[in-house]
Amino acid sequence: VSDPHGDPIPSADGALRGHPERAIPMDSVSAGSRIRIVRVTDQGGDFLRFLRDSGLTLQKECRVVFNSREAGVVTAEIDGRQVTLGHPAARQLMVELLYTPRGSR
Repeated sequence: VSDPHGDPIPSADGALRGHPERAIPMDSVSAGSRIRIVRVTDQGGDFLRFLRDSGLTLQKECRVVFNSREAGVVTAEIDGRQVTLGHPAARQLMVELLYTPRGSR
């Protein structure tokens, strides 16, 4: 169980539900990986509107098609269209890996 930004809500006894330790920043994901967005760490209104308008919403599954440390950008394919984020923005999206190509991270 989580709040609208993906932050875990503890149970009555204080235990966290789910597996927040599995989430990693989107900027660290290899190209070809399938991911699910599980948390947004930057909760500013403008950033959240950008994510919503781009289709990068909580629990959304997408595929990373490009990630360049040199260029500092990540491109994800969501519902048949591509969205490119700078690494600082991608670092604010915590994701779970659903599939990673062989030989990748």
